Amino acid sequence: MSIQLEALADEVFEAAAALDLVVPSVMGIVTDTSETRVAMVQVLTPEIDTAMPSPLVGEGQGGGFSITPVRDEEGWKAFESLIHAAPAEQGRAVEMIAQYRWRAANTPHRFYLAHHQGRAVAHVGLFQHRTIAYLHALFTHPEYRRRGAGSFLTLAMDSEARSVGCNRVVLQCPRGSGSPAYFERLGFRVAGER
Repeated sequence: MSIQLEALADEVFEAAAALDLVVPSVMGIVTDTSETRVAMVQVLTPEIDTAMPSPLVGEGQGGGFSITPVRDEEGWKAFESLIHAAPAEQGRAVEMIAQYRWRAANTPHRFYLAHHQGRAVAHVGLFQHRTIAYLHALFTHPEYRRRGAGSFLTLAMDSEARSVGCNRVVLQCPRGSGSPAYFERLGFRVAGER
């Protein structure tokens, strides 16, 4: 069993490395290499396919939230307003926006927004690497945290991943944060650390 978990962890970190490789060097974001990252995976099974209808069918609605892909300038403006709402990203917002737009235009990368009463309240990115969907850039506006927007958006990515031929969704997060427990509640399992 540990060999299988090690292989899954390698897939998570390989997908993350592939994501880093598609960024032009002028847009490279410096990451903290001293931080221990937890690799998490959610294997998509046929049973999940039939049990959970796609929340994105017809643009997706549930729990008072709707989900839309970021496809046009209006979507990008809403996405950007969320990046500007993240206090930790204030010094890098312009760089991040350029990076995300570049990725969406030049790679197998998609971004999604969760809306509540017409306002964009959360975003997430989904990068396809072979048959793996790499989930990243999940952010919920501070005023809407603990209301289910991030969870709804994360769970909706299962059906999106299946629709592009992926058989698992992977992510990585800091070990010392509350993120591993959050994602475990959403069906992800820890596969390893680096």
